Amino acid sequence: MKPEYYHQVAARSFPTSQMFLEIFGQMPHICDVYYLDKEKVEATLEFLETTEIREFFYVGDDGTPLARNRLYIGKRGIVELDLDGVRADVSYFFPESEKEHLAERVKAWRALRITEREPRVYLLGFSDGDFHLTPFEIKAPEVDIALTYGEDFLPVNERILSRLSQKKSKGLVILYGPPGTGKTTYLRYLIGRLAEETKKIVYLPPDVAKELASPSFLPFLTHHPDSILIIEDAENIVRERSGQSHQAVANLLNLSDGILSDCLSIQVVCSFNSDLTRVDPALMRKGRLIAKHYFDKIPVERAKKIVEKEGLGFEVTEPMTLAEIYYYHDGLNDHKAKTMPIGFLKKR
Repeated sequence: MKPEYYHQVAARSFPTSQMFLEIFGQMPHICDVYYLDKEKVEATLEFLETTEIREFFYVGDDGTPLARNRLYIGKRGIVELDLDGVRADVSYFFPESEKEHLAERVKAWRALRITEREPRVYLLGFSDGDFHLTPFEIKAPEVDIALTYGEDFLPVNERILSRLSQKKSKGLVILYGPPGTGKTTYLRYLIGRLAEETKKIVYLPPDVAKELASPSFLPFLTHHPDSILIIEDAENIVRERSGQSHQAVANLLNLSDGILSDCLSIQVVCSFNSDLTRVDPALMRKGRLIAKHYFDKIPVERAKKIVEKEGLGFEVTEPMTLAEIYYYHDGLNDHKAKTMPIGFLKKR
């Protein structure tokens, strides 16, 4: 069956869940399977009893096509194929009545996987009321933990790695301190280390993190148990409950040590630039908190060792942030900290 019509939509905004609701009269269950042989995946869709195929392009602001997707709409659900690049990613939207058949369908799709290993790191996106995951690679930095963050951080780092590596675990990690002190660098290091494990890591960029209060967020997470959420610039999420922040904090509390956490085994890592005075006290409760750490400027002697090791060639006369050290020759010697990007690379 050929696509019946083509159309183009703004980047990542096709409302598949809304379409499903209109057709089936219920919200969908969603299952994602990545990195499949796109030449073979269509043959696995006979079970859908397809009645219509729609093909569409995501386009950028300048009208340039960014990606091509195809929807197979059938009596047993909707399959959305991301046909970008050499592989296909499957998103299966299905009704309650099809849950009993999900395992066999996922097994058939996984047999078509063209990579030896399932992706571990995902970027969370949000559009038209829908959350979606995009697999990413992250270039993990080589970090001398003792030199970069101090000897006192070694046991904290070991505790974080140990707890986040545990299956069926829960809890919250809080990393805070002024801009440029190395929080993002540590997150990159942490994600790189944890990506060697079997747990799924979901990174929430600041523009999506605010959607933590969305009514659809917790239902979305039920499809991704035993995962780690990385939330950068989380000031507005962890602050004491008031106004719009109330539901976001409530969701975070439930995820890190509520009844929901017992069901989903979700762990959360938050970083932010403010101090702890505005953080909701309930987040700091023993039993919920895995670890917290304040990232500060690097003392003179340790900063000198970093400059010497990296061959940066300047004299250290006062405590400096990590950004001030590494970007010294970019004009940051006036101690205006520069934020280092988290550095994700989209998989192809």
